[in-house]
Amino acid sequence: MMEQKQVVPPFKPNISEGFSLDNFDPEFTNEPVQLTPDDNGNVREIDGYELAGFEYINRLTMYEEEWV
Repeated sequence: MMEQKQVVPPFKPNISEGFSLDNFDPEFTNEPVQLTPDDNGNVREIDGYELAGFEYINRLTMYEEEWV
């Protein structure tokens, strides 16, 4: 049944909007947003070997710039 995707999930959240936070506890959604700046020293030391050949394009930034 799993391979045919016929298993009924034990919980299926109600989603009112695409980016709704209704299913997250306010304990987490009420936390203040804190951005941590990059440490330029650490960034300069990264050689990028682990990511050689890897590419990623966030499709949301291409079409929905106001979301970013």
